[in-house]
Amino acid sequence: MKNIILVGIVLILMSACVRPAAVAPTHPNGRQVDLAWGETVYLKNCARCHDTGANGAQILGDVDGWRSRIARGVPQLVSNAINGYSGALGYMPPRGGNPSLSHEDVAAATAYIIEQSK
Repeated sequence: MKNIILVGIVLILMSACVRPAAVAPTHPNGRQVDLAWGETVYLKNCARCHDTGANGAQILGDVDGWRSRIARGVPQLVSNAINGYSGALGYMPPRGGNPSLSHEDVAAATAYIIEQSK
């Protein structure tokens, strides 16, 4: 019995040290997001500000800078990207200034940004 308990404790401790497998990001409605499409949308619509910091945009890949934004949750980030944002953290026009982007386009670009900035 002691051996079974000891093995159980070892397995629990080992599992705490193993990094969880990456989970595909999801759109707020629960569907998986295509990160390749997100990169395409990002490069065509978001990079001009998020690569340079224009208008206070957080730069892609700046882990420390994105931490507080990501902590607010994906639905909030997608909502800000769709509806626009103006506040202490900068300014972002709705849909990055491209009204033809769909909710799915914006969600995919947002997921791409998050993945690159964790």
